[in-house]
Amino acid sequence: MLAPAGLPADIAARQSEQINRTLQRKDIADKLAALGADVAPSFAAKLDRIMRAQRVSWGSKVKDAGITPE
Repeated sequence: MLAPAGLPADIAARQSEQINRTLQRKDIADKLAALGADVAPSFAAKLDRIMRAQRVSWGSKVKDAGITPE
């Protein structure tokens, strides 16, 4: 799950806690898995690291391919 940039830290922490708690429920995890989702409760800092790494990786691929926005 993502939230808008600048979301206050206390709200982000509460949101993360609630989402992780929900994802730990077997009925929810089973339903999401049946839909093809990978259920991996995590925290904002970890997601931030993943997103930054992806931005660098894909950014260089896009630049190398000469792709520009229209």
